[in-house]
This record gives sequence, structure tokens and C-alpha cells, in this order.
Amino acid sequence: MGGLSELSRYWIRLKEGFLSIFILLSLICVWEIIARAGIFVYLMPPFSLIVLRLIEMLVTGVLTRHILISLARSFIGFTVAAALGVSLGIVMGWSKRVYRVVDPIIELMRPLPAIALIPLAILFLGIGEAPKFFIISFACFWPILTNTVYGVRGVDDYLIKSAKSMNAKQGDLLVKVAVPAASPYIFGGLRISLAVSFIMLIGSEMVAAQNGLGFLILLYEETFRIKEMYAVLILLVLLAYLTSRILLKIEDHFIAWHKAITIKKR
Repeated sequence: MGGLSELSRYWIRLKEGFLSIFILLSLICVWEIIARAGIFVYLMPPFSLIVLRLIEMLVTGVLTRHILISLARSFIGFTVAAALGVSLGIVMGWSKRVYRVVDPIIELMRPLPAIALIPLAILFLGIGEAPKFFIISFACFWPILTNTVYGVRGVDDYLIKSAKSMNAKQGDLLVKVAVPAASPYIFGGLRISLAVSFIMLIGSEMVAAQNGLGFLILLYEETFRIKEMYAVLILLVLLAYLTSRILLKIEDHFIAWHKAITIKKR
């Protein structure tokens, strides 16, 4: 029965995967038909020609430097935000006193749009890489911090009491009980912030950069190279999807125990 149930779940996942691919291919076909019909002749080139142009740009190496630069900016900004957000979030979630002192400041700063800080970042940090790292880190910091705080503060009190009954020290309670229990929330914040990092990357590169994928998108739009503009957009989507899948694999490794007892098991 167990093997049959596992086989059934496998076929269900396989059919769901085919359905997702079918929907995606259907949308691409609609795009191709509309473009070939000439409804948006200048603004919407056929998808097939865009893909061919993207392959050509990748093979010739036109995009290589810009891809590496953009990924480095996104990774550095995201990593800094993750380190700061998780660290402060754990402290705030564990200490009621720190939470009461810092939370009003957090709630005051959190709604501030990161994109609005680009002029200030350029003014104080110049036009190099520093303002881009700052903007990406600033935007990514808040989802990670908020999820970490709620994850640590939401740890089941029975877990803490059970650990105390076995003479666990405060450090062990935090490291071996609270943080692992809060890890699904932490990874949730990381996944949200990973998408935010790409959004802010493109925004900052459009405003203050001479390289990167955001710079290319704006350059191709201004010079009316529409196929190239769409090609870079598609590449950006693929890169964001790939990095998201990598993070999901890391998440599966660290919190497999959580997914084994939650709705994903069904």
C-alpha cells in the first residue's frame, strides 16, 4: 500500500508538471501568434526570434560580463541582508527587552521604499558599486528580519519547557531549539528577499550603472532594439528562477523534517 501510494503521488506530481509546462507553452504560442499576426508589429516581436537572438547573444559572449556583474551585485546585497536580518531577527525574537526597544524603529523604517533611497545612496556613497549593494541589502533586509523575528517568537513553548526539563542551557535553547524551529520562517523570508534582490538590482542598474542586465534593458529600450530588450528580460527571468530553485534545494536539505510533517507531505 505504501509503495502504491508513493507511486500515485509520483504520477500526480508528473501530471501537474506537464500541466504547468502546457500552460507556459500555450502562453508562448499565443505570444507567437499575436506577433506573427502583426498586431503589435514593432513592440512585440515573435517569441521564437527573441529566443534565437538570446542564444546568439549568449554564444557570442555579449551578455557574459553583464550576467556576472549583475549576479555578483545581487548575491552580495542578498548575503549582507541575510546575515544582518537573521542575526538581528534571532536577537529580537529571543529577547523581549531588545524587541520592545528595536521594534518601533523597525516599524518606522520598514515601509520606506528602497528605490526612493537611490539618490541618497548615490549622494553619500558615490556612483560605484556601494550604492547598489546598499539598495539591494536595504530592500532584502526587512522580509528576512520580520520572518526571523516572528519565527523565533512563535516557537512552541512546550519545546522550550521540554528542553529545560532536560537541563538545557540558555545557549542550547536558542541554538538547538528556537533557531531550528524558526527555520521555516527564516527560509520563507530568504525566498521573498531573493526575488526582491533581483527587482532592486534591475532598478538600481537602470538608474546608476554602466553595465549589468538592468543597464542593458534600458539601453536596448532607448535605442529601440526591442528583440534584444526582450531577450535580456527572458534571461533575467531564467536566472531568477534558477537561483530560486537553488535556494529551495538548500531549504529542502536543512528543513526536510518540517516538510515531512506539513501540507507538502500530502
